[in-house]
Amino acid sequence: MSVFSLLMKNGRLAPTTLRIPHQVPHPKSFRGPVKIQTEKCVACGMCAYVCVSGAIKVADREDHCEWTYSPGQCTFCGRCAESCAGEALSMMGESAPPYSQPEELKEVHRISYPICPECGRPTPPVSESMLRRAYKEITEQIRSRGLLCRRCRLRRSQKDLWTTAGKAIPSEGKEPECEANG
Repeated sequence: MSVFSLLMKNGRLAPTTLRIPHQVPHPKSFRGPVKIQTEKCVACGMCAYVCVSGAIKVADREDHCEWTYSPGQCTFCGRCAESCAGEALSMMGESAPPYSQPEELKEVHRISYPICPECGRPTPPVSESMLRRAYKEITEQIRSRGLLCRRCRLRRSQKDLWTTAGKAIPSEGKEPECEANG
């Protein structure tokens, strides 16, 4: 009988559902759709790699990268924002707007690559946060190497290695000097 009385009580109350456009306030930790700051993006593709729902896709092109996000597929887990090397992704603090088709809110951003100062080819950028993760101390030499394309970076590393090795290895025809006891 208590179930019947509860149903009767609820039937006499006014509806508690809020009509659109009113919304229930979101909690502080609410994770809404993903937003990107394209100027910070380093086009590493880590966000697409960790996206369990496949809502984020990163396509590498010759001179740019295409970052695609489909909120209709997103589970709003926040893994993409947590793993972003360039700190370019964040989660909105509000819900996505209403939509009827899954691809209706799809975003495509073109992220242009900077030009390598040595060869002039476009190259994916290296952010300050990536350098901080890779090196304990960031020197100007490390920063300048981060501006180079992979090929030029490899060439410079090889050149530096040969320069350093030439100082450590004696030139041809000379035997290393060793201390003689006696």
